[in-house]
Amino acid sequence: MLAPIDGRRSAAMAAAATHGATSASRGLALVLLGHRAPLMFDTVPDRVIAPLVADGTPVDFFALLENSTMARAFRGRRPLGTPAFAALSDEELKQHLASAVHGAGGNVATLRIGPRPLVTLPDFPWRLSRYTEAVKTTVAARFAKEGLGWQIVEAYEQTRGAKYAWVLWTREDSHWFAALELRLFSRGAVHGKSCGGFGGWNDKVWLMDREWAPAMLGMYKFFHTAYPASCIVLGAASAPAAALAATSPSDATSVTTTDFLAAPSVEQFRERVGKLHRVPYSKHPPELLPTMDSYYTREGGGADAALGTAADAGWRLCFPKIYATGCVPRLNQSAVNSMSCA
Repeated sequence: MLAPIDGRRSAAMAAAATHGATSASRGLALVLLGHRAPLMFDTVPDRVIAPLVADGTPVDFFALLENSTMARAFRGRRPLGTPAFAALSDEELKQHLASAVHGAGGNVATLRIGPRPLVTLPDFPWRLSRYTEAVKTTVAARFAKEGLGWQIVEAYEQTRGAKYAWVLWTREDSHWFAALELRLFSRGAVHGKSCGGFGGWNDKVWLMDREWAPAMLGMYKFFHTAYPASCIVLGAASAPAAALAATSPSDATSVTTTDFLAAPSVEQFRERVGKLHRVPYSKHPPELLPTMDSYYTREGGGADAALGTAADAGWRLCFPKIYATGCVPRLNQSAVNSMSCA
């Protein structure tokens, strides 16, 4: 069942759903963004593309992958994706991905592998305040790739003569535990996971009604835009009401200007952007969005058979524990918890 929503969100979702139903929108744009080094793609064709196509939803595949030297992740680790991909040239990797997409019944719209986009940091010190400058730059690069990816989708829509009904944005290192069932989601909203939000919105995967994709994938532009918010502070909040009423407005209140998008983490920043644009965001359990970021390590043998992944001999499939706890389907949680990954 879908998560409950309040009246305002319900009205917004209904309006967007009505628009989608009356327009020429059709199909789904699958947008995969990230870096080629941690790319994990084995489960995407069989558990995302093929089920959608079999259920009557055409899928166009868009990929924008970086091939620059990979910056260290938040915890100093450079995660490794499917080991076999490391030996492939950019062109060979593109051919492999295209073949897998076509084999699952999808269409390759755009597949680009290139250097990291040039980014700058805005002069808003309280945005992503928890992070170092290096991490902020890495996040900014991710935001920039999202914007470029959306530009590619919009340009392709012009050639196909119709907008998409859905946009599915997923990470390059995503592992899908089970098939995505589109029929379980309502139009008119952005659907995300109800776990791993760290005080904001989980940004591992988003299934978006196309109407909300420009806002959700426009984070780099919003990152550099000022959004001042006035904060009115009562100067005598604890005084009796009569005394406060007798106080002049200049004495009773203090108006300060704050940054509406001030947020310590990327998840909280994304939620603030969503609220700024009144995005109807609906959270779902991992069973409905059964995906998690993953990586390979040399430690141990192959991947756990219960996960249905055939890793190269000597490699083990792993999931970051800080994200995976409570964020994978209950059917797979014990197998994930038992993994010994450095």
